[in-house]
Amino acid sequence: MKSDDISKARKRHQGCLRQQKHQAAKKEVRQMLEAELRYLEDQLEARRTSATTSSHRTGSSHRLLAVIFYQTQSLREQVQRQRNLLELLHAWVLSQEPQPGLVSRHAWVDCTLLADPTARHEGFEWLSRRVYHTALTNCPFGSFVGDAFRPGVAISNDGNDSDMAVTACGGHSQMTVFCDFNRVANAYWQHQRATTLGLPVVENVHDGLIYCQRSIPQMDLHMRTVLRLFHEPQRSVLTALTVSDDEKYPGHSTEWRVHGYKWTVFEHVAEGVTLIREANCLHFAPTCQGESSLPRIGHLFGVPPLSDTPVCYIYRLRAIVEGFDRERYHGVCLTLLQELEQTAADEARVHATN
Repeated sequence: MKSDDISKARKRHQGCLRQQKHQAAKKEVRQMLEAELRYLEDQLEARRTSATTSSHRTGSSHRLLAVIFYQTQSLREQVQRQRNLLELLHAWVLSQEPQPGLVSRHAWVDCTLLADPTARHEGFEWLSRRVYHTALTNCPFGSFVGDAFRPGVAISNDGNDSDMAVTACGGHSQMTVFCDFNRVANAYWQHQRATTLGLPVVENVHDGLIYCQRSIPQMDLHMRTVLRLFHEPQRSVLTALTVSDDEKYPGHSTEWRVHGYKWTVFEHVAEGVTLIREANCLHFAPTCQGESSLPRIGHLFGVPPLSDTPVCYIYRLRAIVEGFDRERYHGVCLTLLQELEQTAADEARVHATN
């Protein structure tokens, strides 16, 4: 009996062991399957993420290419427009040869400033550079470097002496000073800047460009002038252009404005030697009421309206204007020399202080 009990107990124990091994094997298989499932799920998720990212990148790439294509087309169109504009400007510039003498009329674009800020700024530069380039190509005295003065008065005549009129006046001059050209130019520029102090209208565009207004109230005469200083390695050029029409400051019905230009070239000749070439021209622009009359022009230069014929009056006016220009030329020379002496004295005082 005991032997049977032992045998049964052994069998039960062996059965339990087999059951435990079976359960352990099933558990191990389940764990392996779960691990494999997790691995496959991770792989699937990774593939899904990769596919989504790739699709997003592809879409972004297409959009980027579209933007680049649009910008490229836009730039090409801009370049073509600029090329067309340059070709037109080149053809226009070739047709604009500087006039050797005084002319009776100037185009609207040569004597007008617009009110729009951007157009106004470009107008300051364009008008100044037009005078600047004319100054470089206009040398009435040729290779002669001595002191010289040549006045001029432009007279219009339609074939009838009674219709004669003075349309412009001006002249050319040159002188030599024994000083460095930069020093002379800077002294003259500072003198020009000083004369603008206290004027009612002054626009300091930048250190080398000023716009100002000068007036003669008793004649209702207004002169709005753009002053510009250009520096080059071997010369400096001071330009001045008086506009007859300014949209920002429109004139009233009786106001008299003149259009004119002036340039002063300070040319390096040798060490400490400068040739100064100057030209000026004043055009008597029409007022809102019509052409500038002879008596009004004569009054500007102090010529009384005597009972002369128009021809005699004009020639008398010409003589006085040429004399006035000659005096102005000598005045400019004297002012320039005084400015140079003052500058030298200031530098000597600063040097002595240091």
